Amino acid sequence: MRIISLCTAIILGLLPLDVSLARDEVKTLNEFLCESGKDMLACYKAGIQYGTGKGVAQDHHHARQLHLMACRADIAIGCLQVGTSYAIGFVGSENRTRAALFYIKGCKGGNAIACHQAGTLYERGDGVAKDLKRAAILFQSACDDYIGMSCDKAGDIYADGEGVKRDLALAARLFLDGCEFGDAKACFKAGNLLDRGDGVGKDPARAVGLYLSACEQKHAESCYNVGDRYAWGLGISRDPVRALDFYLQACRKQFPAGCFMAAEQYFAGDGIAKNAVAKDMAKARKYYRKACKWKIIPACDQLRIIGDI
Repeated sequence: MRIISLCTAIILGLLPLDVSLARDEVKTLNEFLCESGKDMLACYKAGIQYGTGKGVAQDHHHARQLHLMACRADIAIGCLQVGTSYAIGFVGSENRTRAALFYIKGCKGGNAIACHQAGTLYERGDGVAKDLKRAAILFQSACDDYIGMSCDKAGDIYADGEGVKRDLALAARLFLDGCEFGDAKACFKAGNLLDRGDGVGKDPARAVGLYLSACEQKHAESCYNVGDRYAWGLGISRDPVRALDFYLQACRKQFPAGCFMAAEQYFAGDGIAKNAVAKDMAKARKYYRKACKWKIIPACDQLRIIGDI
């Protein structure tokens, strides 16, 4: 009977990929491809297998060595993995200085997440000298590759003007890009700038749309802001019922002012309009109590007035 190799058996489907053998007894197919030098991306894939323990005994040290081989072959995602290994301390103690070196190499190789991670280290001065100008450049590089949180970070730096020249117009563009790429905080901040007309033309209606987008992504203060816009008719038609709905959403997301404003809506009611909120003292008390527990002083004062404290 002809004897075939384990790799051949796996390729032919005669053995499962997750066959459980110690690393010194068998190498994964990706390892063979990696060590042959024919497919250096396989080094990264093998590193993931050993890092997660998928089909092999988990071995973070070996995973790093495989990712290092990928990185040396200019596989940018391999550099990202080596950087993360040092940053988190999968093998030995954390070493953010070495992490930064590998993140930078990965960033130069075109990996946007590596750019973001490097930017975070320079922003914090963690393992490297704090350098907000360099952090902004790294975040912008990641933002250019559609990483929404990186657009948000870069926007913060230009909005604050620390380490760079303050530029609200650029900040607004970065926040709008971040919002388009799915970052709720960026939507919220872009909405704030458009609401006030800071760095961009004032546009309350567009601001409401941005707050709505952020609220849909569970950003509590944005839900509160939408409630305010409906309550006062700012950038959108006044609608007390919808205002209450958004205040309640903010409250459920642990935003205390949302609880207070919901209580105010229930306490006052809103006349006899078609879209009015009915006066409801039981619900008013319920939300005043929630707001008071979060140290919203006017809520505590209202409870005293209505004899609930």
